[in-house]
Amino acid sequence: MLPVVAGLAVLWRAPGERVTRELSSFRSVLLAAVIGFGVYTGVKAAYVSTVFATYTYERNLIYLAPLLLTGTALWVERRRVHPVALAASAGFVLYLLLSTPYDMDRDISYNAPGLAILQQANRYLALDPTGAKIGLLALLALSVALLLAPRVLGRAGALLALGVAGGVIAWNLTGELAFAGASNRASGRFLDNIRRPVTWVDDATGGASTLYIGQQMKDQDSEWLLEFWNRSIKAVWSLDGTAQGPGPTLTPDPRATDGALSHDPGYPYVVEEKGIEVAGTTVATHVHQAGGALEKWTLVRVAPPLRLRASVVGIYSDGWTGSSSSYTRYSSAGNEAGRVRIVVSRKSWGGPNKTGHVTIRIGPVTIGDDKQPHVVHATRTVRFYIHSKEQKIVVLQAPGPRFRVETTISPTFVPIRLSPQTETDARQLGAKVTYDFLPPRKAAQT
Repeated sequence: MLPVVAGLAVLWRAPGERVTRELSSFRSVLLAAVIGFGVYTGVKAAYVSTVFATYTYERNLIYLAPLLLTGTALWVERRRVHPVALAASAGFVLYLLLSTPYDMDRDISYNAPGLAILQQANRYLALDPTGAKIGLLALLALSVALLLAPRVLGRAGALLALGVAGGVIAWNLTGELAFAGASNRASGRFLDNIRRPVTWVDDATGGASTLYIGQQMKDQDSEWLLEFWNRSIKAVWSLDGTAQGPGPTLTPDPRATDGALSHDPGYPYVVEEKGIEVAGTTVATHVHQAGGALEKWTLVRVAPPLRLRASVVGIYSDGWTGSSSSYTRYSSAGNEAGRVRIVVSRKSWGGPNKTGHVTIRIGPVTIGDDKQPHVVHATRTVRFYIHSKEQKIVVLQAPGPRFRVETTISPTFVPIRLSPQTETDARQLGAKVTYDFLPPRKAAQT
């Protein structure tokens, strides 16, 4: 706070100050930076609040730090500041202290590193937001007093100014260490999600090129960590177009006849997510945390060409779907038509009921104009209702060794809207849906 108050206060000419070109230039740059970065940060925070979430944005103001510390250095050297300018800057900081959330309910706020000291005080000293506000207001009063004191104390003020400068440096160092510690803990929690050994893909492939294939990849932290620690992963694909950067991504086009995927890079290995089956031999599996439960990654040695045996699309990592999901089977053992069991469940939802109308269609795989699989001519359609705390199971005969099942649920529900006191999930949810391929029934032996 003291560097902000002092840095802004030096924008106004102090009593007895000699005007120089260098000082005027510095004030021009400082004022332009405060306005420019202030407007930029405000506009960004306002925009993000309308399209994503409301955050306290401070890190975009980091570019002001060198200028404000330079202004503080001017005060340390000259030990005087204009009283009106000091009052104005202190009033501005007072407004920030009274109006800015402290985000003390979390261990780290990556958009506001300056809050790290308060968050650590909450973690280790049980300091609450009210206590933090009182303490900050006391520090603001102390800062104003310290900025005025050297002028009154005369020569002793020089020693006081140097002490204040040392205190500012120590406080900044404390903030850096607090944020670094919280960042390390957050990183450790992310690492715990993918579980050790983190280099299991490289260990199994010996560094050979590997492709990652997933679906519903809206929360990609685990995949990013896997990709970071395993340099053999060269490309990331998704079957539904949800894969994000930072590198190039692709949504492959399957063939209806055998599930062969377009743009085959010829890599010998594939890491597949749950619900995706690539033709080949399983080399290794690795359990990781996803959606609040343990899920399995499977490393497969590809049996060329790259093709799918089966795939599930539209299911989040915690098992929930939105309004639709699907299961596509491209090949079956012995080329025989089996059965598929579909479980539609809201047993884990105990909140207010919002009846969902479920439609399940099964039929041969057809590739549409979008080059993606569809059910055009259903061989069977099943309809029923699903309610809170309810589960229904449907077993359907497959029309052949290659088929597709499409499940739609309407309307969906949003947990936080139905039960805002207990829920934070803002997704549009249908139900938890699982698909299991079953072998054909054998005729009884006589």
